[in-house]
Amino acid sequence: MHVRKPSARRTALRVLALAGITLLSGCGRGGGLAADTAARVGAERVSRAAVLGPVERALAGKTSLKRAPLARQHLTTQVKLALYRQEASKLGVTLTGDERAATTTAFEERTQQQGGLEKAAQTAGIAKEDIPDIIELVTYEQVLALRLVKDAPVTDAELDQLRKTNPKAFPDQAHAAHILVNDEATANKVLAEAKAGGDFAALAAKYSTDPGSKDKGGDLGTTPRGTFVPPFEAALYAAKAGDIVGPVKTEFGYHVIKVIEIKPFADVKEQARAASAAEVGRTRLMDEVKKGLPVTINPRFGRWDAANLVVLGPDAGQDEPSTPSAAPGALPGQ
Repeated sequence: MHVRKPSARRTALRVLALAGITLLSGCGRGGGLAADTAARVGAERVSRAAVLGPVERALAGKTSLKRAPLARQHLTTQVKLALYRQEASKLGVTLTGDERAATTTAFEERTQQQGGLEKAAQTAGIAKEDIPDIIELVTYEQVLALRLVKDAPVTDAELDQLRKTNPKAFPDQAHAAHILVNDEATANKVLAEAKAGGDFAALAAKYSTDPGSKDKGGDLGTTPRGTFVPPFEAALYAAKAGDIVGPVKTEFGYHVIKVIEIKPFADVKEQARAASAAEVGRTRLMDEVKKGLPVTINPRFGRWDAANLVVLGPDAGQDEPSTPSAAPGALPGQ
């Protein structure tokens, strides 16, 4: 279609992402923790074996991952599981087998192109035996997030904040048709005929050079703001339903535009509120977890980044990946 923006290539889905912890085994002080303790979450202890066991199992699978980032990943998983268990207890939430099974099925569907769940997990540094911990982590995040919005729906303030941080999440929408021609004179002729009551679909079939829409009456469908090149979009959203405007010059030629319907965000606000529930629930969950149990990491393994709920290595500037999440684009099935 000769009007849409060239779309950027999307990055590949990282189904099972990594998180971190530096391991300086056998030396140094433990920050008040016993040598066999990797972390303490409130009164709950995360043993060194709970971290190093998954690391050894993953490395036995001959992945190309390094031991230190791999250990950070598994310690972060165990700490977050402890935090989520605390939050679940506060909310009276108990995970069901069906909920775990749904998460597993979602992962299996999303990893088909990577050779299946076990293979994708192995690539991400997670042995087959340790997949259940990831299933538990992601299921907790999903269930707790939805629980936090069940009795307290998304507020206008939360919805507005979501739109500010991600303007394309809930944009205005427009339904339009167009006729694309090569020169301004032809465009003016088409515009005059259309405004005089000419059949827009017939004019599109006769004049339009856009192969993607000319045989559909020039119809471009209903699209979100940001779909089209700027000059076209500016003319489209400056008009109202029923208007025929133009000529509009773009890099593709000259357009005569028929505005079929404009859907401002206000008209789809309630739909957006429902659609954003899971994401807002995750934000609320993270806020609650950050206010929860104190986390102490054995400095032999790294340090706790409370703002991002991840164990970091000694270099604060290093690229620390994150544990699997229920966030859109990260969690299978979302």
